[in-house]
Amino acid sequence: MSPQSFRKTPDAEAKRAHGVLPATYARLVGGSSNHFTANFWRFHESDFNERSVLGAIPGTGFADWPITYQELEPYYTKVESEVGVSGLAHASPFDPPRSKPYPMPPLPVKSSGVLLERGGRKLGLHPFPAPMAIASQPFRGRPGCIHCGFCMGFGCEARAKSSALYTMIPEAEATGRCEVRSAS
Repeated sequence: MSPQSFRKTPDAEAKRAHGVLPATYARLVGGSSNHFTANFWRFHESDFNERSVLGAIPGTGFADWPITYQELEPYYTKVESEVGVSGLAHASPFDPPRSKPYPMPPLPVKSSGVLLERGGRKLGLHPFPAPMAIASQPFRGRPGCIHCGFCMGFGCEARAKSSALYTMIPEAEATGRCEVRSAS
């Protein structure tokens, strides 16, 4: 939202920027976190210094990050713990280092995923459960996943997906210093 769409007083009406409604996709409290797939990957250590490793790419601003994975790792851990991420730490041989395991065990593998795992193992691969911002069990007052299968593209009717609508916004409102007003 642009600054013009905020109310200046509690009884004021929200105004639209340039008189045009913003795109309707993800126009709900919690935004796009309501319909994201809930995959919750970390960047790898090498992602932070690709310019140094791969060299310059002419015509681009390709650069190393100004921080390292090690500096960012405590924040990954904090967010995973606050929003609720299910996963199996160190299950992938390619996982970046982490200071703590995921706060919840991984979601169960279902139907075609079981077949994919079996096939992968037969090929010598290392299938593992993806880290998901979905509660695999009750977590911080939210229920565990009911396995409806509609995570991608939809809000979670059970409140198990760790969208901002069910994680950060209720906590902010509980402080008494935050009031959410959705635009109509």
